[in-house]
Formats: sequence, C-alpha cells, structure tokens
Amino acid sequence: PVLTAYLLPKFHFNHHLYKQKDILLMILVALLGMSICATGGVFSLYVTGLATADHLLNIGFIWWLGDSLGVLLALPLVLNIGRKGTFSCDNKCYQLLAWIILFVCVELIIVSSVPDLNKQFILSMFVILPMLIWASMSFGIVGGSFFVIVLSSIAVWLTSQGAGNFYSHNMSEGVFSLWTFMVALVVTMLLISALQSERNLALKTIQKHDKKLRAVIDGAFDAILTIDTAGLLVE
Repeated sequence: PVLTAYLLPKFHFNHHLYKQKDILLMILVALLGMSICATGGVFSLYVTGLATADHLLNIGFIWWLGDSLGVLLALPLVLNIGRKGTFSCDNKCYQLLAWIILFVCVELIIVSSVPDLNKQFILSMFVILPMLIWASMSFGIVGGSFFVIVLSSIAVWLTSQGAGNFYSHNMSEGVFSLWTFMVALVVTMLLISALQSERNLALKTIQKHDKKLRAVIDGAFDAILTIDTAGLLVE
C-alpha cells in the first residue's frame, strides 16, 4: 500500500478518475504494489514455519489476488466519497435498492434452477450489465463503486456456500475466476463513470462559456452583429 500511495502522485494521478489513463494507472500500480505486499506476507509465513515451500506459490497467488482486488474495489470509493457533488441521493437511491433486491432474487432463481455453470454465468450477465451501466451513469464513481461492492459481496457469499457461477473444487481456479469477474465489474464501472464525467465536464464548460457570452452581450453599450461567411446578417 505504501508503494502504491507513493507511485500514484509521481505519475500525476488524478484521484477524481475523470480520464481513462488514470484508471489504467491505478490498476497497474495497485497490482504492482500488492505483489510486493503478497511477497512479504508469504515470506513471513515461510520464515515462521506456517507454510511449506511447495505451497508458497499458490498461497502468494491467492494473497496477491485478494489484496489487489481489495484495492480496486475500495480505492475509487475512498478517494471520492468525501468530494462534494459526487453523490446525490434522491428517488434514484430507492431505484438502486430495488435493482439490488431484484438482482439477488433473480440470481437465486438462476442458481437453483439452472445446473450448468456456463449458462448461469451468461444469464447473470444479462441482469448485471444493465444495472451496472445505469448505476455508473446515474451515481458516478461513488454509487458505481458501492454497487460493484454489493455485487461482489453477493458473488463471494454464493461461492463460499458452494454455489454460484464461480464455485470450483480447485480453490485456485475458483478464486481466480471470482477475481476476474470482480475486476471486470470494477473496470467497466470506472470506464462508464469516466465517460459520463467527461460528458458532464464538457456540458458544464459549454454552459459556463455561454453564460459569459450572454453577460458580455447584455452588458454591451454598442450593437453586436453576427454575420455569416457570405456577409449576410444573422443576428
């Protein structure tokens, strides 16, 4: 974590995550920083005799997946939750809650009625993607991050109960599948939120310039004429 916090400002990281380069930078630096953290943790287990040499690679891999996923899930929310104007709760909050309840009910129906895991995953995506897009565009990074954390928590709980799309008898395979799913949710949410933020910033800039232009025109003592390229009076 210390290395991650040190490197991000060095690359001019914008914690508002308005641009795609900031999203990519956050992901790469988080993966790098958590690899060092996982290496140190595995080494401490080996030195204290809590882990044997033949299991170090597997333990380190799972440790790295968990740490990096925690950063990607929590960091966008932590960086932006206190910023003014990032999240406004109105009637859409109740819509978000209704979407989450609907997803839980539909997911339980899919898991109980569809035995094939591949079909379960495809059907779940049909439910998740519309909700994720709507939440990211309506609430921005804060609301989108909260929504992803809720979905990820549900997926982890189902997997821990031996059900869901990501359960596997091979623990490493199951953990990696679950990690891939969560990272895909985070990246999708961040990209949609970034595109929406760029659109909102452009709209605010246009409105600000239009307001200034109107103020200049309304306060002018001389007549202001607008002529097109043909020399004809437009306004």
